[in-house]
Amino acid sequence: MGERLGNLKTLTEHQQFSQKLARFADETVPNIIQKYDRAQLIYAGGDDVLALLPLRHALDCAYEIRLAFEHDTACKMSAGIAITPHNFPLDLALNMARQAEEKAKEGYGRDAIVVTEAHGTGTIREAGGKWQIVNLMNTLIGYFADETLSGKLGYDIQTIAHDMGGGVPPEAREAELIRLIKRRASEKLSSDDKKQLSENLGKTIAQLAEQPLSSWHDMAHWAILARFIAKPTKEKAGA
Repeated sequence: MGERLGNLKTLTEHQQFSQKLARFADETVPNIIQKYDRAQLIYAGGDDVLALLPLRHALDCAYEIRLAFEHDTACKMSAGIAITPHNFPLDLALNMARQAEEKAKEGYGRDAIVVTEAHGTGTIREAGGKWQIVNLMNTLIGYFADETLSGKLGYDIQTIAHDMGGGVPPEAREAELIRLIKRRASEKLSSDDKKQLSENLGKTIAQLAEQPLSSWHDMAHWAILARFIAKPTKEKAGA
């Protein structure tokens, strides 16, 4: 935003940009939010947006707002999401979301998203990355929902992150991931389908994990979160 404003030279350009921000907050954001069942817009002003959404809609809604903001203003947007049980203290949830947004900006080079997930047990899980992670998440959610893939995959990726760091070549991590995806694929799939699924998905996950500012730990947490969204328990469904 600062860079964009710095490139505006005249009063007219500043006024036009202010009008774009106002339309984004007053029209674009409310129109997007109302498309999602049980979503509630709390605040939209300038480039700041706060909303409450059901778990199943949070990533898609945030991504749609991000695309609209870039279209309307030619600026990038970062986001933080806090996923909590329905009875979690609201002030703590808001603080988690703000901290997640700050980490998206400072820890992942901006134009990024960080999700912090809090369980009733006190466990905190965090995942971050650039916005293209949302497309992968929707793919994983679909695979976990229809049981094309076992939900244990996220923990397999976590093992790779723990056991194959340091001097292990990236190609070895990718090969191990492809092997594990094939192992976790449904027995209903043919051998050719398993091979194609494991290679395509494995390469995509490995590429994202090896990006600057990203990690295999991030990818493990994203995969675990995808399973969490795909197969919600009663408590998760109310989050």
